[in-house]
Amino acid sequence: TDAVWKEHAGTDLVGFAFESVAVDPGGKWIATGHRDGAIRIWDLALQSPFKLLSGMEIDCGVWSMEASADGRYLAACCRKQNRVKLWDSKSWTELWSLHADDCDDLEFSPDGRRLLVCGGRQAVLIDAATGEEQLRLPEHSITVHGVAYSNDGSRIVTACEDRKLRVWDAKTGELLKSFSGHAASIRRAEFSRDGSLLVSGDANGSIRLWDLKTGQELYELAKLDAAIEDLSFDPDGNVLVAITAAGRVHAFDGQR
Repeated sequence: TDAVWKEHAGTDLVGFAFESVAVDPGGKWIATGHRDGAIRIWDLALQSPFKLLSGMEIDCGVWSMEASADGRYLAACCRKQNRVKLWDSKSWTELWSLHADDCDDLEFSPDGRRLLVCGGRQAVLIDAATGEEQLRLPEHSITVHGVAYSNDGSRIVTACEDRKLRVWDAKTGELLKSFSGHAASIRRAEFSRDGSLLVSGDANGSIRLWDLKTGQELYELAKLDAAIEDLSFDPDGNVLVAITAAGRVHAFDGQR
């Protein structure tokens, strides 16, 4: 947990006016969510779109997308439309569409069976195959902006506008630990691959690292120039990628 992180230069996002991206773990396709509500599916080999999905209403945008680990499902949500949808990636058929208050983040469980979504002041676990609600976490004091699963699927973290991180038992919904220290609304959070760390990013561009066992903040990793819109570790857990509201991508290397 004593990693030293170094930042690579940020890269401007180019192309269509888009708000979210999801990548097929099998490497066959990539999905881009656009401000006009459309979702384009791209063939990675041909580097061209082959399918246009009617994602969300026009001008509502596609705030967040996620592919399941087996590549079977694509999920997307829209905060303005209060909507979350799921597609089958073989036929690109829409399987279900549900109301979800202020939903701007979602994540599949590691086995792909459940989808974790923001739902106003709560986070909700949904059966991916049926769209049925399985578990609703206790209400937070204010809006939940970010959600994530631990790599082993045993824990969930919620990032809240009240500037707190909360870690929950994924099966029972029991609150396990709460983290405080951010000076602004927390927008996103993510577990490290080995489950020892939490990383969080807020509306002021602050990215912080936390020791999951002790609940202590280790240090502020970076103070970027815009709100953090997304955080993700690479499969090896050595590179952290942060996307900001300014449309820049920042990558941090962890050297143990």
